[in-house]
Amino acid sequence: MSLTRKMLRELTMKMVYQYDVYPKKELDAQMDAFLENCEEPELPAEDGEPDYIYLTRLDVLRMTDAERAAVKARALDVFSKIRELDREIAGRTEGWKLNRIARVDLALIRLALYEIKYDDQVPEAAAINEAVELAKYYGTDESPRFVNGVLARLVRDPEAEEKTPEAEGKSDVPAEEAPQEKTED
Repeated sequence: MSLTRKMLRELTMKMVYQYDVYPKKELDAQMDAFLENCEEPELPAEDGEPDYIYLTRLDVLRMTDAERAAVKARALDVFSKIRELDREIAGRTEGWKLNRIARVDLALIRLALYEIKYDDQVPEAAAINEAVELAKYYGTDESPRFVNGVLARLVRDPEAEEKTPEAEGKSDVPAEEAPQEKTED
């Protein structure tokens, strides 16, 4: 099976998530380990039929070395632009510092913004829609709305003067609606 754009996006998102989880000196080894050791997920119980997102993780087990290299290269390209992406995100999420945004949501926003800015083959609406769909699976209940709101704000007026994260004012995504990291009680 060849690597689809959905698979590439989902796997890249997982690596972008790892960017904030692992020390930078371990990141390369962690990405390699991830690509070599993906496990089969549990299938959804409701109707017994696997969702396409579930299938992408099953198909990872059959990726070629070239496909693994393509996923890693995509993630590394996103990493090379993280500072620029983060500056733009921080400038549009008034009242929110990046370290307060749930890591999964931040990874999804970073990847979608990367696709919008640097991947001419991905339409803007598709990048946003796919980020929201992944947020439904990987994020909290509030994640899809938050990710959609931030991305809509980022693309609505990309030439607008960016504000600092400390700027006062109302955001399209109120602070109380932004999802926080999931914690284990």
